[in-house]
Amino acid sequence: MRAVVLSGGGADGAYEVGVLKALINGRSPANGFSALDPDIFTGTSIGSFNCSFLVSQWHQFGLASIGNLESVWLDRLASTASDCGNGAYRLRANPLDLLNPGCLIDDPLNLLRRFAVDSAEVGWEGIRRFAHLFSDYDSGLERVVELFNFSSFISREPWQRTIRDTIDFEAIRRSEKVLRIIATNWATGELKIFENFEMSDTLGQRAIEASSAVPGFFPPADVGSQPFVDGSVLLNTPLTPAIHAGGTEIYIVYLDPDIRSLPLADEENTLETLYRMQQIGWASSVKSDLDAARRINEVLRFVGREATSREPTDSALRQFVQRYARFKPLVVHRFFPREALSGTLGLLNLKKERLEFLIRRGFEDAVEHDCERSGCLLVDRSAISPETTRSL
Repeated sequence: MRAVVLSGGGADGAYEVGVLKALINGRSPANGFSALDPDIFTGTSIGSFNCSFLVSQWHQFGLASIGNLESVWLDRLASTASDCGNGAYRLRANPLDLLNPGCLIDDPLNLLRRFAVDSAEVGWEGIRRFAHLFSDYDSGLERVVELFNFSSFISREPWQRTIRDTIDFEAIRRSEKVLRIIATNWATGELKIFENFEMSDTLGQRAIEASSAVPGFFPPADVGSQPFVDGSVLLNTPLTPAIHAGGTEIYIVYLDPDIRSLPLADEENTLETLYRMQQIGWASSVKSDLDAARRINEVLRFVGREATSREPTDSALRQFVQRYARFKPLVVHRFFPREALSGTLGLLNLKKERLEFLIRRGFEDAVEHDCERSGCLLVDRSAISPETTRSL
């Protein structure tokens, strides 16, 4: 069972497209230069969109689905000098839109109406927060900090349209490909995994919105009666769900580089500090999941030795061997950039030239993939029982 695991990372998700382009077209040594036809797709945040799109397209287009995904990134999500924004987000009441010929030519009346509505909503939000400044319930410092909410200036209408126009949710429900989308319950702090059968036109749309609702940037997305946010809060790189879904040969693509390659800022600032904290947290999570996969293989080596030796006399040991003999060894190929793809706000940079660069870079990294350098998890077949080895 081959699985693709895609992490979150906003605009840097174009790098994932490049890696998959090489794998699916048989250009990477990771899968022996053969075309990759995955059985399982798991994704968080922008990875949830990439996975959902591929699953929805695979039955009709097969390996060509990755080309269609690349087109969506470059023709729909990307922004150019002549475009009016991008396909992911829009700044509310942005006066520069009124000076952009691309916006004016497209629909000037709608632009003016939207600008007026945005101005009213942002203005009302400002009045409400300013009034709270004089409340008696919080400290003065807390009231000042609460004056600003960045998500008030962001509209996710473009992202909603992109999801609705590009993903066939009925095809996802019918697909034989396993899909797992990761989100975080903002009210309970619990992990939520959405599966194929849940991807209705309404719930599927909300699931992807929830998985990609970066806290502080996008407001939470309501799924049923519960608010959900980006799955990266708890699980940015969903390797474990891929293993639980039956994946044994796993191709994991994540967008955070080796922390040691990130230079410390000459001048510390809040954004740089938060960015480094985030990168360290995500790197630690990936390492933990890979360690868990490595332990599974270690257990299977022991089980293999015991299964091929004389029957264990200890009942507890015998039950242990019988329990784990049904498991399969794991192969995990890791793809990630050597250096940071962007700075603290790079996940918002959807300029077409940059997306083309990221896709090209992901493709080149996959073509030049070196398992030893990347720290892949491979199977020592000689140390595992013949029965277990044949299960591969």
